[in-house]
Amino acid sequence: LNLINCRPPENDLASPEGQEALEACRLGFEQELTELYRLGVRTLVPLGAKPTAALGIDGSIHKVRGSVYDVHVAGLQFWAIPTFHPSFIIRGEWAEEPTVINDIEKASNIALNGYTPPEERFELFPTVRDVELRCRDYVKKRKLIAVDTETTALAYYEAEVFVMAFAESGEDALSIPFYSQGFKPYWHNGDLIRVKNAVADVLEKCPTMYQNANFDISVLEHNGFYVGNPAHDTILMQHAYHPELPKNLGYIVSVHGMTQYWKDIKLSFPIMCQTPDKVLRTYNCRDSVVLHQVKPSLLNELEETGTSHIYYDYSLKLIRPTLELTYNGMKLDKGRLAKWKKELENELSEIESKLYALANLPPEFSFQSPHHLSYLFYGELPGSLGKWKAELESYDEADSRKKKNTKKYSELSTKVDLYFKIKPLAKSKSKTKRNKTGFAKDAQALLLVRLAANTELELISKYRSASAIAAHKERIVDLKKLIEVLKIFEKRQATAKMLSTYTSFPTDIDGHVHPSYYVYGTSTGRLSSAEPNFQNIPSEAKRVFVPEKGNAFVQGDFSNLEVRVMAYEFGDEVLEKMFLEGKNIHDENTKVMFGITPDHPHWKHIRRAAKVFVFGRSYGGGVRGIYERVCADVPEVNLTMEQFRKADNKYFDAHPALRDGFAKAAATARDTRCCTTATGRKRFFLGTFDEIEREGINTPIQGAAGDIANESLIDVYAECQKHENWKMAATVHDSIVIECPISEINLCAKALKSIMEKPRHLWNRDVVFPADIEVSTTSWADMESYEEWKRKAKRSRKPKA
Repeated sequence: LNLINCRPPENDLASPEGQEALEACRLGFEQELTELYRLGVRTLVPLGAKPTAALGIDGSIHKVRGSVYDVHVAGLQFWAIPTFHPSFIIRGEWAEEPTVINDIEKASNIALNGYTPPEERFELFPTVRDVELRCRDYVKKRKLIAVDTETTALAYYEAEVFVMAFAESGEDALSIPFYSQGFKPYWHNGDLIRVKNAVADVLEKCPTMYQNANFDISVLEHNGFYVGNPAHDTILMQHAYHPELPKNLGYIVSVHGMTQYWKDIKLSFPIMCQTPDKVLRTYNCRDSVVLHQVKPSLLNELEETGTSHIYYDYSLKLIRPTLELTYNGMKLDKGRLAKWKKELENELSEIESKLYALANLPPEFSFQSPHHLSYLFYGELPGSLGKWKAELESYDEADSRKKKNTKKYSELSTKVDLYFKIKPLAKSKSKTKRNKTGFAKDAQALLLVRLAANTELELISKYRSASAIAAHKERIVDLKKLIEVLKIFEKRQATAKMLSTYTSFPTDIDGHVHPSYYVYGTSTGRLSSAEPNFQNIPSEAKRVFVPEKGNAFVQGDFSNLEVRVMAYEFGDEVLEKMFLEGKNIHDENTKVMFGITPDHPHWKHIRRAAKVFVFGRSYGGGVRGIYERVCADVPEVNLTMEQFRKADNKYFDAHPALRDGFAKAAATARDTRCCTTATGRKRFFLGTFDEIEREGINTPIQGAAGDIANESLIDVYAECQKHENWKMAATVHDSIVIECPISEINLCAKALKSIMEKPRHLWNRDVVFPADIEVSTTSWADMESYEEWKRKAKRSRKPKA
């Protein structure tokens, strides 16, 4: 139906004319619904925000869609399930397509089978006896208990449990408060110990279920409770069967549950301890009962998509290993950190001094100012310059309020004069996008400027006559200066980022940094981490992480894991032969792509470029994107696009199986919108065709590699449980770090290598992925090969003559 049967000016329902039309047409809208009701319609699907509001449903369409509402129109009762308008999808929001389909399927099911809103049988103000009796019943019957906590902080080692909820069904929940509004203790006269004992019994002996088990379990265990292995985690179910979809609880319930959207309660009361007790505890109980509501549907999705084994064999089993990594963390050496920070500050100062000299910049110039950078790199003056000049001219000594000897006049004058002191660099012919502050000045935009300048220089160098080149002499000088400034500026940005991101780490009282690890953090199945993100930590930053006194780091790192997976996945016998012969893959690629040998003066840089290229290809990148990445990561090479294309062709001429395999994988992903890895992990793509093709190549490689690394992590955790003094310290992509006593390095190294190199049956054959073992007794950055460490240790034990 339409709310109105005419088009308001500019199709704007919010206009006065639109509002008038809505009011005038309301009677007809109600008459149409009345006729539908007479024909037996009881379920409505309002498409978009306006129809949803017309039925009396308040809230953003992004939040209320998928929920079931009891609406009354013209004295008649309907069930309404709002969803997005199809035009919203067609205009480019294709990622929402499955959401709309799910919403309509939900409405169809309600229309055919009816709907009974879930009851909320919540015990919100329990006595100590209430808690003990309910918990005793849970344990006796070994009920599956959904657990949710409301905490005072997000870092587990700082958080207290304010209130928690146990749900035994989709309607029944027990609230267990530890504090009341205003941070007042809820239990008195020894009752707290009785409550904690009852709660501990349930958490240890009953199967439990969570939405993000890693968070709730880490908080609970920090607060003195031991939690048995969780039976289910709804966020991991969602991730296993469809990793592209949102994983927040509100969304999961909107698709698989029956409770109306309730998460805005926290927005109404942003400070938890000030939230009324009934409101907060009801919210907390809903967070727990809905887990029971969504579980059957999520398990059914896992069965239908054939991804149950991903959930049970990988996701659930990774909870304990990732928690262990978080609990242990790595020790931060504050002395090393302070020293490194000073080094970075000095390095940044030196780089900026070089830039000031090279570009003849006045001291007032700031590399943090987008206006200053716009003028330097693009010659673009700020739009406010005219206004500043006019204000300067308005100063008059006769006016006591406009005297020129004031601080304000001096600052304004300096701001204006700066643009007459700077000489902008040569403009390149790059097609740079504009944003709100003018031309884009991010790393990619300035890289494009540098590449365009490189290309222009290359074209000038191809002029046949010396006179033609001489005519461009001044342009050549300017372009070379632009390129040099940009290269140094890129170093400045990298150093500044290092200084701002990796010289301040949150630590617990034990002096360790405890990053959080996420099993659901990537669509390919690889782990992610945060606070800090160890997955992206640069090698320079590793120097500040050290083992405890008397301990060492033992690290296992898969050798070229993704390249090996790529070879097996796409049947590249050339690569497989290189592996068997023990050749260095990146050395061989450098020789093939660029036709040089290790004695070439720029071998080191060109080899690095070849390495970036191969990883870019394995991520499904296109020629242009990988070229830009190579130029950004290895600016010393100074490749032109033409040179890079030739190298790209040489690579695929040497590896025809990859060329064919990539093309088939991209076509399959595009045609089916689905990709399955060697381990059976699946992705259902929602993006554009370009994105789908790229991910269709990347996912079989990165997804299988991720599961190989994940399986090793699970096995390493089990091994560490057998050794009292072994601790899992970190994992970064394809590497696992264990901290152990120096006296147990040999035992640990052998165990780690054995676990990581165990045969795996994939691609219809048994394959082994080699792992390099490294050791350090000083810092994470000082890792050396295990064999080299053994040789040094042997020499140090030799008696002196």
